[in-house]
Amino acid sequence: MPLSTAPMDRNALKKILILAAYVSRSESLNLDRQQQELERGLQRTCRHDRFEILTESAFHPDDWRRALLDDEPHIVHFLGRGIEIDGLAFEEKGARIRLVNAASLGHLFELFRSRIECVLLDGCYSKIQAEAIARHIPYTIGIDRGIGDRVAVDFAVNFYDEIGSGRSIEKAYDFACQAIADRGISRQSIPLFKRQERAFSNSGDRRAVSDASQAGKVQNIPASGSLMSLAHSSTLAAIVFTDVVDSTEHMVANERQTLELLDRDLSFIREVAQCFDGRVLKSMGDGLLLYFDSAVKAVACAQKIQIAFSKAANKLPRDRVLQHRIGIHVGEVFFSGNDVLGTGVNVAARLQGKARPGGICLSQIVYQVVCRHLDLKIECIGSQYLKGIPDAITLYQINP
Repeated sequence: MPLSTAPMDRNALKKILILAAYVSRSESLNLDRQQQELERGLQRTCRHDRFEILTESAFHPDDWRRALLDDEPHIVHFLGRGIEIDGLAFEEKGARIRLVNAASLGHLFELFRSRIECVLLDGCYSKIQAEAIARHIPYTIGIDRGIGDRVAVDFAVNFYDEIGSGRSIEKAYDFACQAIADRGISRQSIPLFKRQERAFSNSGDRRAVSDASQAGKVQNIPASGSLMSLAHSSTLAAIVFTDVVDSTEHMVANERQTLELLDRDLSFIREVAQCFDGRVLKSMGDGLLLYFDSAVKAVACAQKIQIAFSKAANKLPRDRVLQHRIGIHVGEVFFSGNDVLGTGVNVAARLQGKARPGGICLSQIVYQVVCRHLDLKIECIGSQYLKGIPDAITLYQINP
């Protein structure tokens, strides 16, 4: 069925569900304030009597489904914190992470495609999330965190005011963009707009969506493997990659000694990881791939490893010292035979390469958890593109 760009019925009462999706309870006060500002702004509009404003708070993905089922909204307005390529994250007991990625968001909205007309991702936008939702919902609008809370509220209020006047979603979006542009907002900060690319038929659409939404989420899955069978052998984990700095040069200079030092250091890393309930997934010669069920445990383990190596380096001859880099990310790990797959693994590997010698590089999702639980000096090193990863990721460094 082709999309309609006709104005909405002026007499129709539109249900707007404002859904605050918390990364953790410690952020609830800030999101509550944003939610209150948005509600007050909507109540001040000339056409607020044409809206039914519903608000829900979600600490778990199941809360979303219940809210969408119970409230039956026309427009869903997400307030939350995005974790770039990984989607939305919720902190559960023990600082464990529950991750809702783009594919899961797409499948969620597929269930409600017959009613929901528009989704606004306010503060939790990423290109991958928006594209996954836009396969099922006519319109998706992404409001990036960098735009600022006040401007985001102004955009939403102007947008909904125009919807209430009977204008189409596209025209309401244009009007709201102009309204915030008049305040001097740069073009790069203007909320992004996506139309549904096509309407699916009832036959075969689920497979097409699954294939498309998984693209960019899981890489290097063998063609002979079944995605469903892999799903049954997967786990969400804090993934740690270690690697030796300039290992090739060490090998060329003294291969036998380097192998001895590698055995010494990797054995130590295994022992420390065990103390933090970590598990070695794979050995890669000069490094290890480990996983933990807690981001806090993963970072605490990495910190202990690097501190121990640094202290030892002060006492050992220079030629008896190897420096290690460590990268840490939270993502889904898929097991296929003796191999470990998934974008989460790829990201952790890329982060390791960004760490300074003797340092630890964290993704944003890891930083957001550990900064509240561990007393660390963490430096933001900016948003960077990693090889094979479509969206830029904000990186953080724990220095030696």
